[in-house]
Amino acid sequence: MENENYTIQFDRRDQTFAMPGHLKAHEGDRIKFFAPQNTEVRIYIPNGTKLFSNVPDNMKTPDYVMLQIPSGGEIELIVDKQDWEEGKEEKIYPYAVYCAKENHFAEGGTSPGIIIERRQ
Repeated sequence: MENENYTIQFDRRDQTFAMPGHLKAHEGDRIKFFAPQNTEVRIYIPNGTKLFSNVPDNMKTPDYVMLQIPSGGEIELIVDKQDWEEGKEEKIYPYAVYCAKENHFAEGGTSPGIIIERRQ
């Protein structure tokens, strides 16, 4: 099965929203994050080092990933190989997005998340 490319954008109206709020992907897929033209975004992903294989060293710790994307910028990351527990078909990685200019967190209907599904 071929790997897919996905995009997560942060749309700015009265409030900033993560779109899509929940994204389903698989190992090896590429996910591109885009910042709006009018604000820098910071994306905090607990356990994000288990999610992506190519996070720049200056944007990760052993416990989390903190992506910093300048206004109008983007970053593309690759979903890493997952350690699957017996009988588990998906892993959920919630994340938070802080918008510097507005000094608030983006919304997604619920807390945004990336769902990694096990390939069959």
